[in-house]
Amino acid sequence: MRKIYACGLIILISCCAAPLTTTLIPEENNSYTMSASSDSEADALQGGMQKVTEYCQTQGKTAVVSSTNSSYTGGMDPDAKQALNTITQAVNTNSSYYVPGQSTSQDYTVKIKFTCK
Repeated sequence: MRKIYACGLIILISCCAAPLTTTLIPEENNSYTMSASSDSEADALQGGMQKVTEYCQTQGKTAVVSSTNSSYTGGMDPDAKQALNTITQAVNTNSSYYVPGQSTSQDYTVKIKFTCK
């Protein structure tokens, strides 16, 4: 029975992952900036690059990235937030209570400057 609860909890936690938020900003000379925000820097970069690639492919072109810039935009110190999320995950895995984590979809923002060629 505990295995069923554990599986349900894992599914619940994975369904509650913070979503990726992207914004395409047109600039001059057929250049663009893709702003991507997520709960982790890696997810923001990966998701942003995927959106950049998809955008250029819809035009039958290839994305050419000129620069990327990543910043932490969360309200809490990132090391403290990571420690708190680790503790929260342990509590959620080992008890029948659910405690929400501190990550949000706005913790990291990556800006990708690109053109489609």
